[in-house]
Formats: sequence, structure tokens, C-alpha cells
Amino acid sequence: MIIYNASWVKVLMLASMMLAGLNFYSCQKDEFVFKDGAQKTFRNCYSTVVSRIDVPERILAGRSADFGVLYIKPTPCYELRGFQLESKANNITITVCLKEPREVCVDMLDSGYEYFSVTFSQAGNYKIIFKDYDGEKSIGFTVE
Repeated sequence: MIIYNASWVKVLMLASMMLAGLNFYSCQKDEFVFKDGAQKTFRNCYSTVVSRIDVPERILAGRSADFGVLYIKPTPCYELRGFQLESKANNITITVCLKEPREVCVDMLDSGYEYFSVTFSQAGNYKIIFKDYDGEKSIGFTVE
């Protein structure tokens, strides 16, 4: 015969619900809807340089498009907070925001690669503007 302790059962049920909620939250996609003047910003953003942006081969109006970003981290201990995005006319300015580490870390450059999603409501020619080691750069692309 198995005897259950009611308080342990409640703790286990609560823990499993919390883990299930975390799993669900981590699978949600962060998407930016392109509108003139729209912004997505972070407080205390430690910005870094972008090494490369990968633009999808085909982008359709009204559908989400995933852009890949290779960025540089001052040390391996920096973590990605997210992408700061600002739209103006047909331009998107992107800033990679990192979270500064609280512990001492190895002093060497590292990199990270992540995606951000954008939905364009209208077809047309657009540009992504970003900063690399040489200053400001842009990549043009067409939304069909």
C-alpha cells in the first residue's frame, strides 16, 4: 500500500505546472510588426557591433520573416537581452542589446547568432541599418 503525503503532492503538482509554463513561454516567438515610427527598446542596453545579417531569400508582405544576426560579445559571459528595433520610412535600425555579466570573465571576444522576426504589411524596398566595426552599414531587400 502506497501512502501519499498531500503537501508533497501539491508541491510536485505546482512545480510541474511551473515547468510546463516555462517551456511554453520559451517557445513563443518575439515578433516585430513593421510600421513607421514603431519601436522596441530595452532599458540599460549594452549595445555591440553586428558582424553579419542574413536576409531571407524571399520575403512576402503580411508574413513573418526571420533575419539572422551574427554579433560580437566583448567576453563569453555577456548574454543577449534582445534586439532593439526602430522603424522609420522604409528603414529598420537594429541594435543588439547585451546584458553585462556580474562576475569576472575571461577577457576574449566571443560571438552569438540569433534571429529576430519582422512582418511587413506592404510590399516595397526596405533597408536594415546596423553598426559594425567600420561604422554604420545597411542592407537593402525587397518585400513582395
